[in-house]
Amino acid sequence: MEKFWAVILIFAIVAAGGLLYVNQVYAPQKDAQVAMADTANQTLTAVKMEMDNDETSSTVSAQDVINQVRFYCNMQDDIEIIVDAGSGDVTYTNNSSNIENQVTDMTKQYSRTRVYRNGVLESIRFEVI
Repeated sequence: MEKFWAVILIFAIVAAGGLLYVNQVYAPQKDAQVAMADTANQTLTAVKMEMDNDETSSTVSAQDVINQVRFYCNMQDDIEIIVDAGSGDVTYTNNSSNIENQVTDMTKQYSRTRVYRNGVLESIRFEVI
């Protein structure tokens, strides 16, 4: 009978040690790993946006819209630029002559979304916010 209680006591001590390990070591370590993964994901998103190689939207000024339409139309790369300043979509590819008449309020902000196909910029869409 003494061996029976000794085995039960050893089992209880091992189980308590395991619970202590899970609560004191494993759970905080897991939380730290989740926090590090979240930070790495935010950093990757920021780098992609900085490199302009991401399809997530970003906010730009009205002057930036005009400058980017002129830049891409002068490149003659057939990149489709769609601008919606509140009065409907206007598409620019090789001619940016009417962009100043469309983007008249220079205080407004625009949402810029880039679309890539096989790593190549295909189109840019600007929508007034």
